[in-house]
Amino acid sequence: MTVSNAFLDDLYGYITNQGSHRGIVGTGLGLVGLCVWPSYGWTVVLVCALLYFVIVECLMQGLSRFWDSVEDTVHVAFGVGGVVTLHYFGPFYALALFVAWLLFLSIGAMRRL
Repeated sequence: MTVSNAFLDDLYGYITNQGSHRGIVGTGLGLVGLCVWPSYGWTVVLVCALLYFVIVECLMQGLSRFWDSVEDTVHVAFGVGGVVTLHYFGPFYALALFVAWLLFLSIGAMRRL
């Protein structure tokens, strides 16, 4: 089992960790999800986020820090949602979702100051 880390005293670690949850994991899952289910829209976000939560957070990390697992999953969902939004609605809506993610990220970052 891997060890979960909430980066409680590490602002840089927190921001880069959540950025990779959104940017690498979420975007990758979103691209794969849209290739597999191209006409399912927001269902892709839900399925990918649930798969991430079950496989990574539950099975691999054992929900060792429940709220950190939930937060990580939300960041992944934002990444998947960005791909889905860009695909279906275009860049302005995807940019709006990115700004919403930045606000969510800043809440977590403020807790680490």
